[in-house]
Amino acid sequence: EAGESPEAAEYWARFPDLADSFREVLEIHGLLGPARALASRGSCQNDMPLPEAGQTIAGFRLVEELGRGAFARVYLAEERHLSDRPVALKVARTGSREPQTLARLQHTHIVPVYSYRTDSATGLHLLCMPYLGRITLLQILTHPEITAARTGADLLNLLDRLQPTDDALAERA
Repeated sequence: EAGESPEAAEYWARFPDLADSFREVLEIHGLLGPARALASRGSCQNDMPLPEAGQTIAGFRLVEELGRGAFARVYLAEERHLSDRPVALKVARTGSREPQTLARLQHTHIVPVYSYRTDSATGLHLLCMPYLGRITLLQILTHPEITAARTGADLLNLLDRLQPTDDALAERA
């Protein structure tokens, strides 16, 4: 889907249990052909540049970029319609199953989904979640108290005790 040509034999060797399913997917892509596959995905959306901090998109003012990956960027944003509350907004050119998967998960240590939509003006996909601070998973996992945890229960107790938005945690990690 990213326009790359995977080497089928490599995947079959790495994932023998999925080889038959993978063959079927490749056959379907072969039947569609590159032009039809791109058209069905809305290739014009892939040309849309991702917004920059300072811009407003679909009622969110982008304050600053928090991170980026191959397919999306995450911003600290202000949700204009709800008293400019701070949110984390993930912006991508194409949709995925991530919002539906996250929406089904209910746990205090999993960030909930506030909303998901496609911006009608740009075609960009927007996943809105609460902004919980700047602490990264790497900072938490390398924290001395966390690395000393011996059981899952110890780890959960430490996560409950350590505030993820605590600036001191970021400095110690």
